[in-house]
Amino acid sequence: LAVASTAAAAGIAGCASSSGGSSGGSSSAPAVSKPEASAPAPAASAGLQVGSITIPSAVVTAAQAEGTCLLYGAMDEPDMINPIKPGFEEAVPGVTLKPWGGGSSEIASKLVSEFKANIVSSDVSLYSLSTARSVEGTGVYVEYTNDHWIKKAAEELGYAPGYWKSPDAPAYELPGYGLPYALHYNTDIMSAGDVPTTYEAWTDSGYTGQNGFVLQNPRQLSSQASLMATLWGLWGEETMRAWAKGFMANKPQFTTGNSGAYNVCVSGEKALCNTYINDLVGQAAEGQDIPLKIQWIDPAMTSVVPVHLTAGAPHPNAGECFAAWFMSELGQEKVADTGRTPAHAPSAAAHADFSAFIPADQVILPYAYNNPTYGGRGYIEDPEAWLPLFEEIF
Repeated sequence: LAVASTAAAAGIAGCASSSGGSSGGSSSAPAVSKPEASAPAPAASAGLQVGSITIPSAVVTAAQAEGTCLLYGAMDEPDMINPIKPGFEEAVPGVTLKPWGGGSSEIASKLVSEFKANIVSSDVSLYSLSTARSVEGTGVYVEYTNDHWIKKAAEELGYAPGYWKSPDAPAYELPGYGLPYALHYNTDIMSAGDVPTTYEAWTDSGYTGQNGFVLQNPRQLSSQASLMATLWGLWGEETMRAWAKGFMANKPQFTTGNSGAYNVCVSGEKALCNTYINDLVGQAAEGQDIPLKIQWIDPAMTSVVPVHLTAGAPHPNAGECFAAWFMSELGQEKVADTGRTPAHAPSAAAHADFSAFIPADQVILPYAYNNPTYGGRGYIEDPEAWLPLFEEIF
């Protein structure tokens, strides 16, 4: 979320209206070569200002002539309609946002089928990183070089390279939002000084019984699995196997979901829980007094929802305007208003709901940012290939 730490240098290898076009058709598929876009960053006085980002005047003029931006988003449609839609339309006058909501797999399938049928409807998409990467080889996204103005804007805002910069992130990804996960501790059971501050310390023998851990089972191949895969990539097999043996010796409790683990910790059955921060943030925003606090441990990670521009989009300039607005302070504020965590740490730190939980200087990287592999298979690309390992060590 903030400027990347040295650890981030390892990097990662590597939204149509509801009446949009049919996924069928007999037109021949377009070539799958990926478009690249490069344009110099604009002068500070040129174009439309959205937060601290300057959208070039030529892009704004073309977007206003297009008049519409069609977004495919995995975000709940009511949240896209309010506050995302009015926020964008106020910031970029003359361009109407038309959102279509669906699940990540549904969005990926829709993008690919429309692209192959040469009837592209969407301009921009917003859905999970792993699902989006699974279809990148079909050529459905526009790739942007690092000297493009929109990439420069991300740099100037202080996004970690893993969110936007090649080769640390694919050239088609731009910052969106995330679901960070961090260590929670029950303040009725454990004092701040007794909370582990490193992952290595999770194996200490004192973290047992009520003072022990509860977390989603890594075999669920969700956030905790991505944490374990990341540590595998950082530490290597020998160290990771020894750590897992020590951790399991403390008999942690596993649940089938992050919220389930969170509730166990809130109830006081366990003192420590590594889980998404959104439950705690949401309940605190509602005024509830929850006996939990957060301990950030580096590397801190998040499940990522990036922004992608669609290859062959009918309104490409409007799509760029949306992407720029979404990753600006203005867009990130609206993201926070939906209860989702802004990818931009200063925006999270400035928002009433998140300011008590995310320090402005906290680096939060995309999960599995170091592209860990097991048996020759990358975790992001093929998480199920890791299941035999997790079944063995956990």
